[in-house]
Amino acid sequence: MKRKLILALVLGLILAAGCLSASAAGGTAEISRSMTLEEWAARPVVETAALQDDGDWEKARDILLEAALNWKDTANVLACGITMEQLDSLFFDWFFRHPELFYLDSGYECSCFIDGAGNKIVTEVRFGYSKGYTREDQAVYNAAVEQALRSVPEGLSQVETVAAFHDWLAARCAYDYDFEETSWDAYGALVNGKAVCQGYSQALIQLLQRRGIDTAYVSSEETNHGWIQVLVDGEWYHVDVTLDDPAVSYGGSRMDVPGRVLHQNLLRSDEGIRAAHTFHQDWEASAHPCTSTKYDGWFWQEITSRMIFPGDGICWYMRNDALYQNSVTGGAEQCLDSRTAGERWYIWGGGGSYSGGNQSALAHVDGVLYFTGPAAVYSYDPATGAAGTLYTYTGGKGWIYGMREENDGSALILWIRQSPGGADQEVIRIPLEKPAPKTGIDSVTVEGSRVTVQAAGPDGGKLLCGVYDAGGRMTGVRTGVPKDGGVTFDFTGTAFTQARAFLLDGAARPLCESK
Repeated sequence: MKRKLILALVLGLILAAGCLSASAAGGTAEISRSMTLEEWAARPVVETAALQDDGDWEKARDILLEAALNWKDTANVLACGITMEQLDSLFFDWFFRHPELFYLDSGYECSCFIDGAGNKIVTEVRFGYSKGYTREDQAVYNAAVEQALRSVPEGLSQVETVAAFHDWLAARCAYDYDFEETSWDAYGALVNGKAVCQGYSQALIQLLQRRGIDTAYVSSEETNHGWIQVLVDGEWYHVDVTLDDPAVSYGGSRMDVPGRVLHQNLLRSDEGIRAAHTFHQDWEASAHPCTSTKYDGWFWQEITSRMIFPGDGICWYMRNDALYQNSVTGGAEQCLDSRTAGERWYIWGGGGSYSGGNQSALAHVDGVLYFTGPAAVYSYDPATGAAGTLYTYTGGKGWIYGMREENDGSALILWIRQSPGGADQEVIRIPLEKPAPKTGIDSVTVEGSRVTVQAAGPDGGKLLCGVYDAGGRMTGVRTGVPKDGGVTFDFTGTAFTQARAFLLDGAARPLCESK
């Protein structure tokens, strides 16, 4: 608190003089400061709680965000009273909590003055935009984020949400061994479909934060690798989606297998993440302790396909090339479809040898599951148990190694290769017919003077709700538009004993009525 009083005095002198000037109480200085990610990893850690008494970092953070989101070159934080040491310690934590600022340079410069106590008080932070992104790129990125969010249902538990976005991202993104500039941020992962560990991590942070799950970026200078931590049900866990997106060596290069997902690095404790991979060593001391071992031995560590979480505490996945359903807590596994269980992905030109382990990929569009055999795509509807064959490959150039759905659900994409890590022989797009929109009246419920109608109608359709007395004479009528959650009509002051609903199309022609 003492520092704030000194700052107020110096600010008064500045305002009175109209400029920064030296005084007997202290001097002024212009200090430029750039901090790289390498410097940040090696920085001395200062606890946030200890800083807040000396400067308003929360306010400064909001000012920085407003400026960066609007592509401003500078942010004036003079009134926040934060020191240069605070900015050094906290800037990159702020930066990694906002993946939507992918277009922003990771370094910064700042101007300071020295107050009467010798503290370097930050007056202005200067941003850089040298990556070459544009506002159009910002719009493309925002659209990609919204599309990704629509791919995972809302209302899932925190465990389901983390696992679902982990798998969604790993199934769609490939590690960029060319290390392009865009692959270091969330734009590369969500728009271009390729990233390095920092880009994978930033993308997952973005999606989880939008679903209200707290995250933190963590890195190891020793192994030059980064991943994230997530707060799930009051406990912190490690999640490394980069290492759970496997690449297969082939011909001196490493190839991503679209749709294949590992789970050894999902929701792990400190002890568990160290055991999962040698890259998880000596991470920064500021990381949250992850002491819960609840998920260290979870059933999904043996799963090598994408897992899909529809809600209701269940998940679907491929194991041993068969389709399974399980509870999220494990222990309720049941086989839904085993048509591919006996099939083999034989090595092309390799005689009788074949690729071991699960090779079947899984996708989910409009309530239907799609999974691959070596030369076919099968369908399974969990709601009805209906099973079919969507597509058979007859090109003779290899087998189906990899599949995923288009982000908008309009098609499935297949990769034809001669081995899991082989070169792409063909990439095939299989269009999917969208199911016709459901149309009809599900229910009419009367509670006092209010009538609620659950219905689904065509674009431009309308609902008509009429109420009747005991003799069947209409005593009142209301109109509305069908919508999720139903439409409630208020008939206060109208006497009635029964209600009926009618669904009309856009031209006011009747489609159906309630029973």
